[in-house]
Amino acid sequence: MYRPGRSFLYASATAPIESRQSYILGGLFDFLKIKVYFYQEDFEKEVGIYRAMEGCPGIPPLLATGRVQDGRYFIVVPNAGSPVDEITDEDARQIYDRALKYMHGKKYHHHDIHRGNVLRNANGELFLIDFCDVETACLASEPCFDRDWMHMHGIKNA
Repeated sequence: MYRPGRSFLYASATAPIESRQSYILGGLFDFLKIKVYFYQEDFEKEVGIYRAMEGCPGIPPLLATGRVQDGRYFIVVPNAGSPVDEITDEDARQIYDRALKYMHGKKYHHHDIHRGNVLRNANGELFLIDFCDVETACLASEPCFDRDWMHMHGIKNA
């Protein structure tokens, strides 16, 4: 039962995973992931991207936001799977079709695609996470990580 002022989501048997902008906790028997941010700017940027990407099949939905007792902000998303060991060309195509094409259509570029930011669920579906490095779409004349990544995997702009 929920009681105001108490944490009711955190029930993890695993240690937090720390990144450069946050740490991630498993919650509610690891069906949820709770990402607690070190900086409010990163939280605001990521929440904005999650909201803009609502409905994208390759991006987990944002379920909740809030603040922990020490004032830091957090988000709650479903556990979309485990990080991939490697990203094959076939995986890259799925990431593009399920997430990047949608992001690029909304004029956002991820700019941090690597195996730690790609999750695979039990059904083999891939999900893109971690949106703190997202930028508005690059000009054709500018260097662009997303375009370079797509080219490396043989994906032509559609």
